[in-house]
Amino acid sequence: MKIDYCSDLHFDNALSGGPHGWLGGIDISGWKAGGETLVVTGDTAEHVDDMVDFLNEAAKQYRHVVAVLGNHENGSTKKSIRENVRVLDWCPALVAEIDGVRFIGACLRPDDAAQAAAIASAFSHQADAVVGISHYPPTRQIAAVLGRDVGSACASLLDVHEIRVGKPATWICGHLHLEFDTVIQDVRIVSNPRGYRARRRDGSSWSGFRCIEVGG
Repeated sequence: MKIDYCSDLHFDNALSGGPHGWLGGIDISGWKAGGETLVVTGDTAEHVDDMVDFLNEAAKQYRHVVAVLGNHENGSTKKSIRENVRVLDWCPALVAEIDGVRFIGACLRPDDAAQAAAIASAFSHQADAVVGISHYPPTRQIAAVLGRDVGSACASLLDVHEIRVGKPATWICGHLHLEFDTVIQDVRIVSNPRGYRARRRDGSSWSGFRCIEVGG
């Protein structure tokens, strides 16, 4: 499966401008990178309703859209979600099975030990391919890789929990507003943030979705 991925779109953050309620008509065609599934790892908008509008719109151009909540998404929603959209925080056991690929995850706040344990336990079943998804990075070892003092902004799931069965080959995350593609504990961990006004923390500009292939 080819997966396009992104995080921290922050479309309606005060630093980005733009009124609420416009994300249902945003054009993503210029950002696509060749995947048939889109993964969005949180902080799309300030309110869950706007996040849902964006995911529903993106789902018109992808076979599947998989997402998790970020620390910025607030509130709840009564809006209908398209059949090909999964928000893992709202899925039973934080899992979605799509075309033989098992997606597991949620926001994964660093202080939420219960959610980390629930995500870790969900890796107890094998699948053709397993992808971990979270807003916060799943290991504090990212700090050393990036050479930045960001450990407190990362969860410690992979540092604390030993995953033996169904271990993810790939983990897609966000939150740090820094792009990276690295391997830690045999897990490839990637992030592709847009950031505020399409600028990342290191000053680089966001250019669209990235694509990664998982499974056979």
